[in-house]
Amino acid sequence: MAFPRWSGLIFLVACSGPVVAPGQECASERDCQAASECAVAECVDGGCELTSLRAGHACAEGMCNGSGACVECVSGGDCSSGRCVDGACEADTCGDGLRNGAESDVDCGGECGPCADAMHCDDDDDCRSASCDEVCAGPTCSDGRRNGDETDVDCGGGCPPCAPALVCGVSS
Repeated sequence: MAFPRWSGLIFLVACSGPVVAPGQECASERDCQAASECAVAECVDGGCELTSLRAGHACAEGMCNGSGACVECVSGGDCSSGRCVDGACEADTCGDGLRNGAESDVDCGGECGPCADAMHCDDDDDCRSASCDEVCAGPTCSDGRRNGDETDVDCGGGCPPCAPALVCGVSS
């Protein structure tokens, strides 16, 4: 048995007994040894038991999941895509139900295809109407864009007739 020794101003105390593994008898916390970096061994009612560290505690592969395993993520907020499935981050997709990646709104804009009216947009290409003013707006005859059924900018189709030299579909 090791005896306590004086080392400077620190009094070192030896373990009260041999180091034991989870499931074996123990006399104090110092007797138990942890089995992983996401669990701690504790002496509970004379037995060495593993207790999982709280979710989000840092470990080698990312963070503890609260069940004793080290995982890449615990929740969507841990991933740039916003998707954490079974402890691993999944890439964003255009059908994942989240606004992530280069999308301007949920599953639309950017590379996901145009957004419907009233959805957020970054530029005209993000909108089915080709009219973006922070949100996609339906075409009007005064928005300064050729959209909807217009044959030229703000004229033709359902808008007033076009002036000479502008594109028209029919003479009216």
